Amino acid sequence: NSDILIRFARDLCTGYTSNPTYTDFINTREIWLYYMVNPDGRVMMTRDNQNNVDCNRDFGYMWDASVSSPGPFSQNETKALRTCMLDNQFVVYTNYHGGTEIIASPWSYRSSSPLDLPHIDQLAGRYSATSGYFSLQYGQGHNIMYAINGSTKDFLYGSLGNLGWSIETSTDKQPDYSMFMYYYNNNL
Repeated sequence: NSDILIRFARDLCTGYTSNPTYTDFINTREIWLYYMVNPDGRVMMTRDNQNNVDCNRDFGYMWDASVSSPGPFSQNETKALRTCMLDNQFVVYTNYHGGTEIIASPWSYRSSSPLDLPHIDQLAGRYSATSGYFSLQYGQGHNIMYAINGSTKDFLYGSLGNLGWSIETSTDKQPDYSMFMYYYNNNL
């Protein structure tokens, strides 16, 4: 799924000045592409890093000791991402995952709705409607997936007030490369 970001970066760069949408994005926005949080997990085909910690359950907002993480922000990967988030005022943070096809928004640690849920659902609905997916379900991570404490999206929303969500792009964790353009175009 990090391949989506690489292709998007390439298309932004090569389309600058020739594609009016990309030119407008680059001229009017600050775009950050954080290629990958857990490269060890990708290589090992697991959600855990080299230390057997799931980086997506290592963030400090509503972290709890029931996960493999020994403490909030215990891993170098999550410390680096936290520093990037604290040093910059992101409006929307999207992380791409594989394993299902949904948009998961805050909250992941509880089922009750965040105050901005109508606005979050409006944005997720727009993404879903304009994506290439037949029907991309969206909703709170806790309610459409399962409970997660210490998630990245909850940290962003709960601690920094920014929208963070996970877009699950494929039912395969690492889809066959022959399907790459299909998933890229679905999320473009």
